[in-house]
Amino acid sequence: MYWLARKLQVAPSRYPDLVQEGTLALINAVDHYERDRNIKFITYAYYRVRGAMVNFLQRVEAKAPLPIEEMDEMAEDPFDPAAEDWRLALREGMEHLSSRESEIIEALLVEGRRAKEVAGEKGIDVSQIYRIQRRGIAKLRAWFGMEKSTS
Repeated sequence: MYWLARKLQVAPSRYPDLVQEGTLALINAVDHYERDRNIKFITYAYYRVRGAMVNFLQRVEAKAPLPIEEMDEMAEDPFDPAAEDWRLALREGMEHLSSRESEIIEALLVEGRRAKEVAGEKGIDVSQIYRIQRRGIAKLRAWFGMEKSTS
């Protein structure tokens, strides 16, 4: 558990909380493990524990996928030509994403819906929603020329 917390490279003060979240996820993994699915327990538990730790960090640190200040500035004056350019560029960039990435980014960032709500509609885990969101945002940043592509 500790080695996984260290791999996430957070402040040392976060380690006890991460270990606690991981321990709870491990207990939960033991309770929900289904042997008939032919998945090794260690694999199943690893992803459950790591996912719980990542979800915890996202909740606690409230990491925003895009700078909130920029989105707020765009929302202040909807008739500002720069705001319209930004919206058009975002729509064009989202066309380069998979349909699933596009739907999730639209729901979370544009519509402002909660990840848990979207996960329920899609029938997938919240951690999967965040993974798809991160992958889509990385592609958008690459498309906008903000960083290297991860695809």
